[in-house]
Parts: sequence; structure tokens; C-alpha cells
Amino acid sequence: MRFRWALLAALMTVLALIAGAVSRGVVEAQQAPAEPAAPLAPTGAAAQPAPSGPSASAGQLVQETIVQGTVPDLAGRWMALGWVDLPGGRQTTIPTFWEVTTTDGKPVLTQKFVDLPAPLKEGLDKSNTNATLWRPSADDLAKLAGSWDSLTKTDSHVAHVKSDISGSDAFDDSIKNEPRSKDSKWVVRQRWDFDGKAGALNRQVMVYSVLDQTGQDYTGNFDSAMVASAPFPIPISFKGTFRLYRLGDEAAPRGFFARLADMFAGCGRR
Repeated sequence: MRFRWALLAALMTVLALIAGAVSRGVVEAQQAPAEPAAPLAPTGAAAQPAPSGPSASAGQLVQETIVQGTVPDLAGRWMALGWVDLPGGRQTTIPTFWEVTTTDGKPVLTQKFVDLPAPLKEGLDKSNTNATLWRPSADDLAKLAGSWDSLTKTDSHVAHVKSDISGSDAFDDSIKNEPRSKDSKWVVRQRWDFDGKAGALNRQVMVYSVLDQTGQDYTGNFDSAMVASAPFPIPISFKGTFRLYRLGDEAAPRGFFARLADMFAGCGRR
């Protein structure tokens, strides 16, 4: 039992690091299914090989997005806060950051591995230490949006991110047969594969099942599973809720003259 709790604590620390937070709670292990990641992992079209294109060099993060069915316009910058239930009624908050662009009329999700600005991170850390939920204020969100381009990068040790965005008209059986996702309007499923330098953590799968919309934000059920080797694969799953905060619109591409000015920046200076 001590070994089990020690492993859970270590995995939560790694998860918090890669998400840009310091989550100090211990996640309660749920009963593992026969094939742990299968109910959460993308299936159908999402299970197909990555689209052809330039291969990444060694050590470079590879990201891909698969879109199925009808999904809303998601172009913009987002913070997804996962509020996870812990033993004894305790809770922890896990933030992740998305930048969504539009290509050929479809969203392309890029996972940003960054830290919150210092004042916000202090508030998050304090809440997680006390095992209570962190909910950002309007001022917090404005500060985050204003510092988006200068957020400190974190060493995630993630080698591959696969994001599947599915509308309700394209749900597969893994979504339809799961009580926490079957009534969703749309779902984001993510799979992070690690580079072998994240300790025992091999893979992280996250499912954001969108049930409602408030203004420009979305809320719903949050489910995740981790697979660790110690020395054999051990599945650990946890659940909670989430809120997807829209922080701003898609960044406009820089025009020709702006890029030209960048090329000559500093010319003629002594």
C-alpha cells in the first residue's frame, strides 16, 4: 500500500510539472480496466497514422490534430482547468494551455507547455497545497491573456501530442457508451507520449467532455489516465470537471511590411 501511494504521489508531481503547475495532492487510484487506456484513447479515424509531412528531428515535439464531425469555431487561446477529485474530499487543479488556429476551415490545436505568470502560479500552488480548487478571477484571466506570448516554457518531456476533436455527429462507441461523455456536445481527447525522461510516466490521456457553454467558455467532465512502468505498466486514472477559458482570439498573422521591418531591425544603428 505504501508503494502504491508513493507511486501516485510521484506521478502527480510529474503531471503538475508538465502542466505548468505544482500539484502536491495524491490522486486516488481508480479500478483499472483490462485495457486501461482504451476507453479514453481515440478510436476510428483518430486511431489512424499521423498525416504525412516533414518528420521531426530527434528531441523535437511533434503535434497533430484530428477533427471528426461538426465542431465549433475554437480559433483562439485557451486555458483548460481540470479540477480533480482526491481522497477524503480533497481536490487539486491542473491547468493546460491551448493555442488553436484554423487550417482549411478546421481547428488545429497546439499544446503549449508553459507556466502561469508568477502571481497566478502562487495562487494555484497555495490552493493545491491546501487541496482546494483554484478558480481564476477576471483580473487573473486578463493578466494571463496579456502575458500569453511571454509565458515561461516548461520542460515537459513530451515527445508527441495527439489531439482528437470530435463533434456529437461523429462520436464513436467509446464516447457513446461512456456515461461521463455520452451526452457531450463535443469532445477533445488528447494523448501525450513521453520521451523516456519523465521518470516512470510513459503516457498521459485526457478527455474533455463538453456539456455546457457559458459565454465563450465551455464546461464539462474531465477524465484522465496515466500509464507508468514500475517496472511493469501500471494504469492510474482519475476524474473531475473542467472549464475551458477563452483568453483571446487567434493571433493575426504578421503582414508583409511588418515582417520586412523585422528583417531590417537594428540596421544603421551604432
